[in-house]
Amino acid sequence: MNRVSIAAALDGAVTPANEFCCDGGTAIVAFARRAGIPAHVLPMPGKPNPKEPDFHINNVNAYHSRLKEWLCRFHGVATKNLPNYLGWRRTLERWDRTSRLPP
Repeated sequence: MNRVSIAAALDGAVTPANEFCCDGGTAIVAFARRAGIPAHVLPMPGKPNPKEPDFHINNVNAYHSRLKEWLCRFHGVATKNLPNYLGWRRTLERWDRTSRLPP
């Protein structure tokens, strides 16, 4: 992997309006810097960054796990429809959080 191959795969899909979380690989960080995308290098598990407590690998892994489990029911999705499925999933997660009323 290098910055050019990452740019070919992500150019236009990830924009400066996004927050990019990564492991700190030089090619990924170079892509984000050149694209003007805020990049957050995630700390190793068990070593949270006090300046950015919401950015850690557990959040990324948990979302990825929930997304994969939810997508399983569709028996795979066409890449061209992936933005629709991601939007649907984000809406369901927001709705689930806001639908809970405090006791």
